[in-house]
Amino acid sequence: MFEVWDGPTGKDGLLDLTLGVVDRPGGAGGPWRTALRHYRHRSPLQLGRLLYPDPSCPDMAFVYVAMLSGGFVQGDRMTQRIVLQPGARAHVTTLAATKVYGMQRHEAGQRIDLSAGAGALLEWWPDPVIPFRQARFRQEVTLTADPHAVLLYGDLLLPGRAARQERHAYDAYSSRVTARRPDGRLLFADTQCLAPPPAGAPPLSSILPLERDTLGTVYVLAPQAQARSLLASLAPGLADASGSPPGRPAAAPGTPGSRTEDEGATQTCRSSSGPALGQSGVLAGCSLLPGDCGLVVRLLAPDGRTGRRAMHAVWQSVRRWLLGVDAPDVRKP
Repeated sequence: MFEVWDGPTGKDGLLDLTLGVVDRPGGAGGPWRTALRHYRHRSPLQLGRLLYPDPSCPDMAFVYVAMLSGGFVQGDRMTQRIVLQPGARAHVTTLAATKVYGMQRHEAGQRIDLSAGAGALLEWWPDPVIPFRQARFRQEVTLTADPHAVLLYGDLLLPGRAARQERHAYDAYSSRVTARRPDGRLLFADTQCLAPPPAGAPPLSSILPLERDTLGTVYVLAPQAQARSLLASLAPGLADASGSPPGRPAAAPGTPGSRTEDEGATQTCRSSSGPALGQSGVLAGCSLLPGDCGLVVRLLAPDGRTGRRAMHAVWQSVRRWLLGVDAPDVRKP
């Protein structure tokens, strides 16, 4: 549960899922596909029917999470726990963007716990978060991955409502992602505190590059032996416009207000930055995570639509490297 919160609790939502591999009906043919093994929920979070829309990965379950309240309001707390048993494969997304409404006081937030067992593939790929003017939002994410699992986590933050010309006008926003092994060993902890700014510092909207205010982050936890090959696969699409070679040692590209920790130690990462995956107007970079446990991709896009395309291009590249197939065109049911 959340350790410290400001103010009373509003809606206390819960989604608790366990997915595992099941055999074909009648026991013929061995493992069949990923299916639901445990499900518990509390309104306003709800699970839709599991679908299998990807012909290239017919065993992969596509999980659609619905938030029936339409968004976060003052005092709301949501907890989502998703566990993939060994060998299971699932893509988890939402039915719509997550809206965070303005608040007069206190805050709202969610905790996300994702766990992937040996040989499992878990893709967490929700629609964007849209914080409205005066919103206060905190997010805490824990990723637990077996050394032989792949866990893909995507997060896209829009600057607000375009029709209201909002540009990061929320009062408070923080997100902390912590990754561990099943035995509890820390892999990394990455904190983004975008608002309020530190004392004497300018607001985020004034320091972001001109017309690039949509923020995307992707973490890929993968077997250590494969992390560098994945970086080599992604880096050409993010190659520096000046012609510097992909994977050139450099400071890891970071989003303003972010900090990555590796049990108190610092580590030089191999990174590449520049125009992202052919998407016009997008800046992006990728780096190895501490201990070569995977990699992180960060991007800045001019708007939500371009940001979605860039995020999809990253997903596409990871899918091709991992499975040798293209990412499907996911349509919401």
